[in-house]
Amino acid sequence: MLAAMVEDADELSGPQRAALLLMYLDHDTAKKVAVHLTRADLHEIGLAMATVNQVSESVIEFIVGEFVTDLNRTVMLPASGAEFALKVLPDLIEGEESIALGSSLRRALSTEFEQFINGRAPAAVAAALRDEHMQVQALAMLLMGPENAGKVLEEIDEEGRRRIVARMAKIEAVTGDAAEEVERAIRDALTTEASQQLSLAGVERAAKSLGRLEALDRQSVLDLIATDEPDLSEELRRRLFVFDDLAEVPDRSMQVLLRGVPREALVTALRGAKRKLLDAFTRNMSSRAARDLLEEIEVRGALPRKKVEAARDEIVESARRLADDGAIAMPGGGGDML
Repeated sequence: MLAAMVEDADELSGPQRAALLLMYLDHDTAKKVAVHLTRADLHEIGLAMATVNQVSESVIEFIVGEFVTDLNRTVMLPASGAEFALKVLPDLIEGEESIALGSSLRRALSTEFEQFINGRAPAAVAAALRDEHMQVQALAMLLMGPENAGKVLEEIDEEGRRRIVARMAKIEAVTGDAAEEVERAIRDALTTEASQQLSLAGVERAAKSLGRLEALDRQSVLDLIATDEPDLSEELRRRLFVFDDLAEVPDRSMQVLLRGVPREALVTALRGAKRKLLDAFTRNMSSRAARDLLEEIEVRGALPRKKVEAARDEIVESARRLADDGAIAMPGGGGDML
């Protein structure tokens, strides 16, 4: 049974249209087009060819005409003059002249390196530059553009800024090869650094570590930090909830907290806890639940300190999240860890 004649181009899929175009082209031209297609593309087009043997001449003319129009627009209207100069113009000549022209045009017109640097944290760029020779640092600063360079300079100490800016001012010209080598080195350094970065949540971990100091030592550290970085000191202080602080949590907030604390974590965390803290938890439970909790804590016996601290950290983290969301009220820092 013959397939129905296709009378409307809208009935054809993309692969069917591509199949018609290849069938329309002469053998040599079709071969030149095919080499730019992937094996998967060719397989899909091949299957589509078997379904387009009944197509009206008007549909074929429409598809070919549409293709020619799109092709003409692509050739005559590049995305921009700069793109044409960078990507097309060097291909119009051959040999070493093409390479030299492409390199010089990239140096004059391309903003790709500036955009690459703009997408990186200034502190990361400064760290990558720190390991490079002073001349490379200065040249990289010139190549990344004034706005990027200004942000990076803010991350460098005063003596380093003086040396880099003085070296930048002495550079009048540089070869295209040298510039590309510097850009490549900085790209590689930043790409490698990004792939090897480990998220450490510095403020969170610093606050947890600080919370394990004695109260007076903890306060001394916060006061010293506040001398140069008051905002950081305040952020650390805000996050400095330790487990014993939960004894000061209002009863209504404790009830909200208890609803989200796993039973196992609670039993483990309260092992060895001070009476005031135990009371803060148990008075916000039913009498039976409180009695069962205390009995289970006693039955468990001694537990590894690390396990107890991990359970306490889990509960403190839950309390901190609830406090950040405004669901519970929390006191300030203070109290000693077991």
